[in-house]
Amino acid sequence: MKKSAFRKSMFQGLSSVAMCTAFLASGGVEAQTSQTAVGEDEVYSGEILVTARRKEENLLDTPVAIAAFSGDELAARNIVNLQDLSQSVPGANVVNQASNGGRSDRSFQAISLRGIAPTTGNLQTVSVFIDGVPVSSPVALQTITSPERIEIIKGPQSAYFGRQTFAGAINVVNKLPSEELTGSISGMVGTRANYDAIVELSGPILGEKLGFRVVARANGKHGSYKNYADPNTTLGNQTTKTGSLLLVAKPTENFTAKLFGFMVENKDGAPAQGLISATTIRDDSGALVSISQSNCVVNGNPFICGTAPKLSPYTPAQSIPTPSFLASLRNPAGRLIDPADGPQNLGLVSRTYHAHLGLDWEIGDTGLTVSSLTGYNKTWYSEVADSDNLGSTNFDAANAGGYGAFVLIDSVQRDYSQELRVTLENGGPFHATVGASYLDMKSQGSFGPNSGLRVNNGLLMNASGKSGARTFGAFFGLGYDISEKFSVNFDGRYQVDRIASYAGPAGTTISAGNAQILGVTPGRYEYDDKVVGAVYKNFAPRVIVQYKPNTDTMMYASYSKGINPGVFNTTLLTQRPEALPVAQANNIGVVVSPEKLDNYEVGFKGTTLDNKLTYQIAAFYALWTNQINQQQFRYTSGTPATEFSFVVSSNTGRTVLKGAEIDLGFRLARGLTLDLGGAYIDSEISNAANGPISNLTGLFGFKGNQTPLVSKWSGTAAVEYVTALIPQKNVDLIGRVDFTYKSGAYADISNLLKGPDVTNVNVTLGVQTERFSLQGFVTNLFNSEAYYSLITQTLSAPAAFTRTVPSGAYAQLRDLRTFGLKGSIKF
Repeated sequence: MKKSAFRKSMFQGLSSVAMCTAFLASGGVEAQTSQTAVGEDEVYSGEILVTARRKEENLLDTPVAIAAFSGDELAARNIVNLQDLSQSVPGANVVNQASNGGRSDRSFQAISLRGIAPTTGNLQTVSVFIDGVPVSSPVALQTITSPERIEIIKGPQSAYFGRQTFAGAINVVNKLPSEELTGSISGMVGTRANYDAIVELSGPILGEKLGFRVVARANGKHGSYKNYADPNTTLGNQTTKTGSLLLVAKPTENFTAKLFGFMVENKDGAPAQGLISATTIRDDSGALVSISQSNCVVNGNPFICGTAPKLSPYTPAQSIPTPSFLASLRNPAGRLIDPADGPQNLGLVSRTYHAHLGLDWEIGDTGLTVSSLTGYNKTWYSEVADSDNLGSTNFDAANAGGYGAFVLIDSVQRDYSQELRVTLENGGPFHATVGASYLDMKSQGSFGPNSGLRVNNGLLMNASGKSGARTFGAFFGLGYDISEKFSVNFDGRYQVDRIASYAGPAGTTISAGNAQILGVTPGRYEYDDKVVGAVYKNFAPRVIVQYKPNTDTMMYASYSKGINPGVFNTTLLTQRPEALPVAQANNIGVVVSPEKLDNYEVGFKGTTLDNKLTYQIAAFYALWTNQINQQQFRYTSGTPATEFSFVVSSNTGRTVLKGAEIDLGFRLARGLTLDLGGAYIDSEISNAANGPISNLTGLFGFKGNQTPLVSKWSGTAAVEYVTALIPQKNVDLIGRVDFTYKSGAYADISNLLKGPDVTNVNVTLGVQTERFSLQGFVTNLFNSEAYYSLITQTLSAPAAFTRTVPSGAYAQLRDLRTFGLKGSIKF
């Protein structure tokens, strides 16, 4: 991106914040504030508690980089989901875009921190937790509903959070029941049928012995974009219903039990995604369905280089299903989800069920606390997607009948977890936590091919075999205060991952020849038979040295190691014999080893200017090795010779990451606050592999390039002013401006194509009392159309196009400017 464009993006947002700050300050920074505004002092007293080390600690005393948001802050920033949250966290990116299949929807959610983005669709680098209980599916937490706070914990967190916290963890902390019966009703209405309704009720059941908190929420919207294939429909329609219940029992002073459960259901229409094509495409009738936006030729292939252009007039487009196609969705053959529960047209239906039980027993005056966490999750989704995004089903005879390039996908994931730990905090210099954990997870998918959802051999879809993981962990955290100023901490987790792949409903047959080359057992495997397995044993340590020169300042330096589980190349088991020598020559086997990360970090936290300024500053250097990449290989087989290809994973990646983060909070005057944040991330590739991208460019290794889907620069600014409007009635006037910025991220490891910078400005103005609030707001004030993300893709149609060379990119589109009104009543 040119410097002038960068300056324009930053100036546009920051000038909005600066003008608002100056205007509000000049209008009465000495004005009397009512009781509802006085609470601003608390934010700058440093009393923000977090549980990044499984115990409550002051944020500014915790030697870990953390971004924490209270429930009130989430509501003030109009944060509804994790993608919204990531926009307010410098150095974080959340992408609802699959790396294959041309899908940009809520069936997929890739979370990256500090430039560590998942390199394959089924390999997380950041995991989500609720009260410390793992939620294995990355799409389970699509809606955030009234938590006490959310903690984004950066850097490897294996010791305390375990599996797949390679780059960090996101922990949602529940709000506890109130001591008296209380409740609230909140609502929002906005343009394009935006709505949000939340009902909360909290209080005691048996005095102090048992309390409850129940929350129900429904929200939805129409999409911002008309479907070019049918201008009467919009793309990006979404609805969500959520219900949760928390019970807290305290039968004695030293024993607490917390039982929590929630259910979420999403029903979405066709997603808001656009095609940027490097080729002009006409369907079989000669109708133009896509125009070339190519501006360069790479290795003889037309492509798009530089910053991605705006969408052409022919996109976004999602083909209109025919009656014959819609009728096929009612066929249960090969399905994992009851057709009656799944989508009846283009779109997505998903449900998540979560439950956990937390037990804490404080043993007398010993300072020992015994804790147990038991969790269960089930997430399923069913999706019908138009994989070519061309808005036409009229391509070649193979797609006769109007089936087009539609795909039908079912996915089911379940997991159970258990953790036991003992913590010592007796007021002395020694602090300790020891424990053990267990996680049992299984997932399965079913896929209807692009050639059309018609029944073949009695099957509508091809269900894969289940994938399973059983993880055993033993962990500890030891800390010692050498003096009032110096302390050291040594944490670690020894983890055993047992992963397995099972045969699908059609079974699996491994020939003797393939088995000998791959080192597996030949024969016939029936449904749910274990086909291949592996055991990984790893130790992930973390060492922290902490120094507090005074009560207002803390410095730390740390080293931590992250381990991400390996995967299987089960596709090799049933390949043609000619494929295996190609795999062998490239050191590709069935079992792929875990990824590793060595992370070095220094940080500073504290307050100054009489608590008017809080700050968190961190710098890090990390080496990501054994990185799992996807590769594509081609070979010939048969007479006459026919070319085939296969895609596998391999430990061929190596990336050096370094960067810095800063968060500042200012109390400029009574009722006037300013929050600033920024991050710089350099994710330099030392080596990487990607078959389709090498086919496009003729290049290999990609040394010196940046990791895709990662913003090198990001920043936030938020100003809020609260002042008394009617002092006698305790009525306050509140105004707020939020600005976020993410520099454009590359679409793939070639770094040929990148997305535009993403800037966003939200404005809120309204009135509030202790029990009532009414606010008007505008999101995406400048109506920016910059894409959330961009991923290079091969085109799925027409069939004459090669599917081994990328011919364009799919863009995840953002919501356009929205006006709305929101309010709440507490009782």
